[in-house]
Amino acid sequence: MSDLLNTALEEATTRTFEDLCFLCPMPELEDEMADVPTPVFARVDFSGAAKGHMELRVARPLLPVLAQNMLGAFDDVPEDQQSDALGEIANVICGNVLPALGGATAVYDLGKPVTGIEEGGPVATGAVTATARVLLEDGPVTAALYLEGDR
Repeated sequence: MSDLLNTALEEATTRTFEDLCFLCPMPELEDEMADVPTPVFARVDFSGAAKGHMELRVARPLLPVLAQNMLGAFDDVPEDQQSDALGEIANVICGNVLPALGGATAVYDLGKPVTGIEEGGPVATGAVTATARVLLEDGPVTAALYLEGDR
């Protein structure tokens, strides 16, 4: 199931950035972005058919770009709106990947996204169930799905 979830998470992450932010993956940037940190995070907890959380991490330069694109803004977007935009993106990705976990009829409750900046590494704890990495022109994006209990 891990390969299926990795694929579902990558597809949900890619599709969300394409559809909501008008940003397309650029895999050719792998060498340039190998060491680019992703300290900005959004976390969405979920419960229901399974319990856990999904964490989305992005490079700092990507945050204002995705907010401007989502909002159709030409001017700078305030930091609180940038955080809200990232939280909404995480919420959409999480909601789109959960059917791969429990099936189309499984019911989940999503928590309010929590956003922040963590310079020292991941905020999430526990075993990673699925991961995805998408490279965008303004920086890398990583998504990770964490499940509680046996799965």
